[in-house]
Amino acid sequence: MDLAGELRQGRITNERVTMGQAFDRLGQEGLGLALLVLTLPALIPIPGPVGLTFGTLTFFIGLQVLLGAQSLWLPGILRRQTLPTAAMRRVIAASLPWLVRIERHLQESRLPRLAGPQARVLLATPVMGLAFIIALPIPFGNMAPAIALVAFAVGFLARDGLAILAAIVLAALAFGWTAVLIATGASIIDWIASLVGW
Repeated sequence: MDLAGELRQGRITNERVTMGQAFDRLGQEGLGLALLVLTLPALIPIPGPVGLTFGTLTFFIGLQVLLGAQSLWLPGILRRQTLPTAAMRRVIAASLPWLVRIERHLQESRLPRLAGPQARVLLATPVMGLAFIIALPIPFGNMAPAIALVAFAVGFLARDGLAILAAIVLAALAFGWTAVLIATGASIIDWIASLVGW
């Protein structure tokens, strides 16, 4: 599968495009490609509430996978929301070169049980967990779960079970890293509280 070509074909070109219009253009691989498109911004610094916006949408996609959806569905209130298309075009342009490099190592039908529809339903839970983390305002907390979600998206699109296995490992590392960040943040808050006598 030409992942870079699929990403280009999303055709987010207008200055103002609704989420419904964008996802309608994603084609038959809408779920996997939408997961990829929505996760990439978390890897690249973009001003604004990127984590909350894209993390929430990614969680919604994971929920649909959990429910066994074969194509992407959005409620009317989300379909009418506009995407920051200029920022999205920058994200896609920056992502294409490394997607081409990754694609060289993908192989369809490796470990097929991990790439099948039943596995996707099971994997929806960690996908939703990673999306939830991205939506949280945790300093330095976006990168690790975003990398794991990109790996899931690439594995789903290429139907490569080995890539999905790598995504599972990355997800476990991301959950562990998040736990460390939360514990560290709690310790810092306790320390500051003790200094000011709270």
